[in-house]
Amino acid sequence: MLEIEPLNIDRARKLIKEKCHESPPDWIQWAKWFRCLLGTEGFIALLVFNGGRPLSGWQEYSNGSYNIVDVAIGLRDYQGTTPDLVAGKRRVLEYEKRMQMGEFPQVLCLVRTGAKGRITLFETNKRAVALCLFHFVEKKGPYRPIEGILGQTEKRLPIQSQ
Repeated sequence: MLEIEPLNIDRARKLIKEKCHESPPDWIQWAKWFRCLLGTEGFIALLVFNGGRPLSGWQEYSNGSYNIVDVAIGLRDYQGTTPDLVAGKRRVLEYEKRMQMGEFPQVLCLVRTGAKGRITLFETNKRAVALCLFHFVEKKGPYRPIEGILGQTEKRLPIQSQ
């Protein structure tokens, strides 16, 4: 069960800027906002951003899957030469190295459709994939729950694969 705490839109906007270090999404006013804590089960069920090429190539690392664990494994094993995919892999692995030095992402940016929908990262994908590699694929350290800012919408957004 996902632990959530309601947020007003101004607080959500502030947390996205200050804790996620991202710009609030253009759909911010259409969502209900929550602060949540992702335990192991919630984290490994995450889906990555569905931006399509050239905005994101997550699905190309993982043979079409948007599940964070599939993406992390596919990225780790990626041997191709497509420039943006090589650069994406390098950036994720740089985040993973920072985690080995004790740095930990503060907050993830999340969205879901309805109260029971699958949760998708709308920002912070590289950080989340690096976390997944570090804790669940490479098993380099114990996972501790991470906070998320969760937007809940009535209709599925184009960035959501499910």
